[in-house]
Amino acid sequence: MAKPDVRVINPVLRSIVETLEKMAGLEAKAGQATLKTDAVGRGQVSGVMTITGAQINGSIAISLGEETTLKLTKRVLDEDHDKIDGAVIDMIGEITNMVVGRAAALLNQQGEMVKISLPTIIIGHEHLIAHKFTGPKILLPFATEIGEFHVEMVFAA
Repeated sequence: MAKPDVRVINPVLRSIVETLEKMAGLEAKAGQATLKTDAVGRGQVSGVMTITGAQINGSIAISLGEETTLKLTKRVLDEDHDKIDGAVIDMIGEITNMVVGRAAALLNQQGEMVKISLPTIIIGHEHLIAHKFTGPKILLPFATEIGEFHVEMVFAA
């Protein structure tokens, strides 16, 4: 089993903070990381992507509750939505893509040549997130002025 590596985790965290600041004017503050032992998403909507390379293989999920998702949509699209619909799902997919894309660029700058997958969006109360890789799942809560969200990461050797 692979150990969590800050050389991989830090670019992911940096990309989350930078993307939310740029796209939504939000300051995201990370909470205490824990190991996650189940497959249940911590929100109503999750965007999931994989990062693969010669030395790095893993997946990242960003999970948001419905209220946080709708408030983020308002900030990013300047549109009011009262439920999770196609536009909201597309926006979460794009945010996920931007976060993981920026993380991949940062990893590539470190010499870790990686590729990313297209985002998969999972919706529903207590939905399951099936990571494509086996390893410790790191769960990291983030707080913003519009609500909380969670990021989970799995990296295999």
